[in-house]
Amino acid sequence: MADFFGGGDKARGYQMPMAVMAIIALFMFLFCFAYVKERIEPAIPSKHALKSDLRDIWKNDQWVRLSLLTFFNVSPGFIRMAATLYYVTWVMEKSTSLASFFISLDVTGMMLGSALAKPLTDKFCKIKLFWTNIILSIFSLGFYFVDPEATSLFLCAYFILNVYINYLHPFIGHCWLMPMITVNGRRANA
Repeated sequence: MADFFGGGDKARGYQMPMAVMAIIALFMFLFCFAYVKERIEPAIPSKHALKSDLRDIWKNDQWVRLSLLTFFNVSPGFIRMAATLYYVTWVMEKSTSLASFFISLDVTGMMLGSALAKPLTDKFCKIKLFWTNIILSIFSLGFYFVDPEATSLFLCAYFILNVYINYLHPFIGHCWLMPMITVNGRRANA
């Protein structure tokens, strides 16, 4: 598709198929939204609109904080995944097959991190583990100082980062439970 749409311009050859797939996805989403019907009626019909719900959230400073926290916790993952192929190909000047290996390593690290989440939440306080995000931030900033030529070091650090990030994902979801965990000004080890 890249050759067909690009006609010699590699950048345009990748942009146009992405635009075509985005348009196809848009129509598929609209079709699903229009033709999927609720099979189970809610017990109490809700008359709230999205606009009023968002206004209510905006009035509650705790929900605003949690919304921002969640946004800032998931954004680096999206950015990292999007930048991996570019970084390996153009900064490290390695083959796309190594970039594919990086992405496979990413997924493997995610699976291992997810498998570690349950034992860690059973053994340690979830709230204290949640604050290890600070360590994650420092570790992520450390990638700036890793030499792109040190492929083995970068592979190991990238794998550890993905394990670490994905064992934290349950705690990111757990941040939505923090208001319920806080009882009379005291935090419980939930």
